[in-house]
Amino acid sequence: MIQRDNVFSLRIKDAQKGDEADYRITLTNHRGEHVKSSGKLSVRGWCFTNTNTTLFQILDKHPDLVSPLESLNPLFDHLMNLLVDKEKHTLTIKDCTLADEGEYTVVAGDSKATAELIISEAPTDFSAHLKDQTITEFEDAEFTCQLTKEKAEVKWYRNGREIREGPRYVSGLIEDATYEFRVFARNSAGAISAPSQPSEAITCRDDIEEPRLDVDASYSSNVVVMAGEPFKLEANVTGRPIPSLVWTKEGKELEDTAKIEIKTSDFHTTLINKDSLRRDGGAFTVTASNPGGFAKFTFNVKVLDRPGPPDSLSVTDIAAEKCVLNWLHPTHDGGAKIEYFIIQRLASTH
Repeated sequence: MIQRDNVFSLRIKDAQKGDEADYRITLTNHRGEHVKSSGKLSVRGWCFTNTNTTLFQILDKHPDLVSPLESLNPLFDHLMNLLVDKEKHTLTIKDCTLADEGEYTVVAGDSKATAELIISEAPTDFSAHLKDQTITEFEDAEFTCQLTKEKAEVKWYRNGREIREGPRYVSGLIEDATYEFRVFARNSAGAISAPSQPSEAITCRDDIEEPRLDVDASYSSNVVVMAGEPFKLEANVTGRPIPSLVWTKEGKELEDTAKIEIKTSDFHTTLINKDSLRRDGGAFTVTASNPGGFAKFTFNVKVLDRPGPPDSLSVTDIAAEKCVLNWLHPTHDGGAKIEYFIIQRLASTH
């Protein structure tokens, strides 16, 4: 059993089938209050089949491993899984890491087959997100999250402003107002010290950072959808003060309606067009602006639909066995180039 700070661990070494059970931990505080947590341990068995006929060698990664296969058991127990189903032999590598890249070879008698394993680095994501906190004044507040990888650049923000370790932030100030500050110390008994010397006078003005829009690379080309389908446009924004965001189409500002849904937060904006029609295509522009300047990005949307009907059909040069048909192109092509026309003939009855 191991205790590190507030983390308690129970480690069962070399677990066997007989170790399968429900395990529970009970904590008791000085007031006699109890809390319990439990978990079930399942131990999977291991079996090798046909070990006398199939030999595996793991080249580059473990060159010291050779046949017979029984000698690989310690490695396979922890890293790999070998399955044999008649003529089919499968090697599964558990929880691959970048260190598992390399060339893998299977040898059967005088024959062998080789394949290369290439592993792309997994992106960092949150496995546990922040949760809202409600506390009483003078209590500590703690926000905790968990990442899927240890090595990641992490930044914290409060109302859009990056938090750095060090002095406290003071909120509720008025722009262009002048302030001086004093600091008191308060101990756990509730006693408060005399004030510090006042700070120098400061005038409150925001640091100005011009807006920037971050848009997924997929939006650099046309957004193509079929008629009747929705399309979604979105962008992230940074800047100080927090920029205002406006969506426009062909110079006209768009508003949130039943057909066009616009969602905007401090640092993200989304436009969703529902039940797209051909006329819903075009250039959609999002503009972010603040006292530091503005940034804009234009999304080009094409909605594909049925083309319009050919116009002004006429018949000329009529002969006994042939005639000439003439028509004009449709007024719209449905959003894509018209490749050919289909002629339908209806024979009249006498």
